[in-house]
Amino acid sequence: MRKLVGSPSPKVLEIYRAINEFMAEGVDMNRLRVSEITRKAGIGKGTAYEYFQSKEEMLGCAFLYSMIREVEKLWTYVEAEGSFREKLYALLDNIGQNFSRRREWCRYLDFYLQSMFDKRELMEKVLHCPEIEERIEVFARILSGQARKENLIQGEPKVYFVIHACVTQILGYIYYLERRGKESQVTTEEMKEFLYQSILQMMQAGVV
Repeated sequence: MRKLVGSPSPKVLEIYRAINEFMAEGVDMNRLRVSEITRKAGIGKGTAYEYFQSKEEMLGCAFLYSMIREVEKLWTYVEAEGSFREKLYALLDNIGQNFSRRREWCRYLDFYLQSMFDKRELMEKVLHCPEIEERIEVFARILSGQARKENLIQGEPKVYFVIHACVTQILGYIYYLERRGKESQVTTEEMKEFLYQSILQMMQAGVV
């Protein structure tokens, strides 16, 4: 799995490109055939099976590779100079600006959740990728460290609580983005301020 998501070969990258294009087109992943993927990728079907055991593994690795690349992009906002608010707002702004493209992730997850018991082993690999887990933990430590530095929280929260605070609130922001065309009572700035305050409160509650 690591060679397929950490430093994939040019042919594997073409497979991922083809899958992402199908996702962007709204193709039903359950009906998509390996031959269609390889045709769009410009490689032979047999070549694909030199790298992957099944269509499900192709899709899982493509999803994981995309996730790792996106996490690396978001990393620059967390690592950059700035206050806790500036770091958080930069993350949220980036999510908002790229929201339509990242909605493709939901299609990947939906494909797996439809038959997750049949693909349990692959699901474990996708949802527990060390590259992503390690980077998210570092995100959490940087953000909580910045909050302590500015005296926004008193004490050091457990890293799990920081991750929980950030993930749940960012998911709340994604839900807001999904509905903002229908919901006019809350502005984007109001939502970001609400998340800012909520994350700080949850961090403080997680102080040892």
